[in-house]
Amino acid sequence: MRKILDSTPPKSEIRAYVAISAFTGIRNAEMQRLTWDKIKLEDREIILDSEITKTASRRIVKIPENLAKWLEPYVWKLGTKKKILNKGKTTLINKLHESLGKGNWIKNGLRHSAATYYLALTKNAYLTAEQMGHAVDVLKQNYNGLARERDAIKYFEILPEE
Repeated sequence: MRKILDSTPPKSEIRAYVAISAFTGIRNAEMQRLTWDKIKLEDREIILDSEITKTASRRIVKIPENLAKWLEPYVWKLGTKKKILNKGKTTLINKLHESLGKGNWIKNGLRHSAATYYLALTKNAYLTAEQMGHAVDVLKQNYNGLARERDAIKYFEILPEE
């Protein structure tokens, strides 16, 4: 994750997109609809209204402390109705994939990482399912036991370099 984030330009839309995806598990399609005004940094929450989510159900996603640090350079954008990554910028995602070796890129891979490590960290399938917008049985089937707590702690300690 460090390598991926470091391969993005500081204070860029793509860095914000990657950090949010990696540390919250928000789906790619949901990220493409997400606007800055839905990020409540002081409350450590992202509000995903029904028109944003896959399931058409409102979801509140917790912002972990490391993501709050990644989002600090964007504080001036919070409250605006601008999308996190403008539609014309999706080529940035493709360039990122290519720079990292596109053959290794998995659709919603950042989401899968977030779910895996969040479950290992919290040891709570219900909490993790709520964060990810998953059914508990699907979550357990796909993510249970894939990471250890010590690895999850390291994952959620990835901070921007000063």
